[in-house]
Amino acid sequence: MQARDLSSWLNEGLQHYAAGEPARALEAWYRVLEAEPQHVAALEYVAFVRQTFRLDDVSNAAVGEPAPAQPVPPTTPVAVVPPSGEDGASVMPPPDAVPSTS
Repeated sequence: MQARDLSSWLNEGLQHYAAGEPARALEAWYRVLEAEPQHVAALEYVAFVRQTFRLDDVSNAAVGEPAPAQPVPPTTPVAVVPPSGEDGASVMPPPDAVPSTS
């Protein structure tokens, strides 16, 4: 797997997230994690979206599946800053700016 592919999928996820499509963003980031399971930025973005939209609070017990597992955090503390848009503003809003889904 080439780094260009990973970067492309990571950016694709950010574009989907910025367009208000968190499910499609997660799909792109999960492709990154399939290729590189410990990719720090992909893990952080997935964790952010899953926490923001409370996806880990939803149990799939009705279909006989356990709730999705939390991503494994990196062993070394790493500060991941969401990339900026063309105007320098962050493309990921703070959690309190995202409308609640409940």
